[in-house]
Amino acid sequence: MHLHNVELLRQIQEFDSETRKASMIYKKVKESLSLIAKCIQLHDNVNEIKGLVGITMLNKVVGN
Repeated sequence: MHLHNVELLRQIQEFDSETRKASMIYKKVKESLSLIAKCIQLHDNVNEIKGLVGITMLNKVVGN
């Protein structure tokens, strides 16, 4: 129930375009959130779930 960062990084390295990379990340996150929502809804102790913890990928572009 997670988005594998190493696998995602490997996949986006194929693209030169930052826009294409962002699009791929968006797609994968959207897919993962749908699966997480479904998992939470089906969890035996759904009423005891208080929150989610996540790590984001940030890309800082430094101009010359």
